[in-house]
Amino acid sequence: DEARAQLEEGLFDTDSSNDGSDKSSSSDEESDDDTSSLLHLKPALKVGDKVVAAWWDVKGNEKKNTSDGRWFSGKVTAVKERDLFSGSRASNYGPIRVYDIHYDDGDKLEGVLDVFVCPEKDHDLETTTKSKDWKGVRNVKDKASSDRYSREIGWFVATIGGEEKSFATLYEAMKKSDEYTIQV
Repeated sequence: DEARAQLEEGLFDTDSSNDGSDKSSSSDEESDDDTSSLLHLKPALKVGDKVVAAWWDVKGNEKKNTSDGRWFSGKVTAVKERDLFSGSRASNYGPIRVYDIHYDDGDKLEGVLDVFVCPEKDHDLETTTKSKDWKGVRNVKDKASSDRYSREIGWFVATIGGEEKSFATLYEAMKKSDEYTIQV
């Protein structure tokens, strides 16, 4: 019974087969098969981190973790890591993270999928700048990944000293890129 409850919660992935047949990649994408330090490419938010997260009126029968949520500021109050959750499967990019959010207006929502939670600094940058203004920084997504975050949000690559370095957040990529530019 306990194992069945954990399966229903999404704590275990019941389909571990992965033949790679649906994977594709290009020069701007990395597949789940590339295990060279992919785990750091998703932000691992902690309790207390300021975020902008999707919110759904679940009392009004809105379905949570769908793309029609409205986004509001708040703080992370809990973090859970899963192998499988809401159609997203853990991959070499790391576990699926599910957050409990306490929104600044007082609302609370449990179980918000990582793809619907954005670090506040990244949200501020993404809403006040255009990607063409990110000098030396670009967004990379793995469209073939089983991990929804890596497929839809991705990570950021900054060219620093002629080398490409990957970062989980836009803020960190731009910060490191700017620090290098100032030093040169």
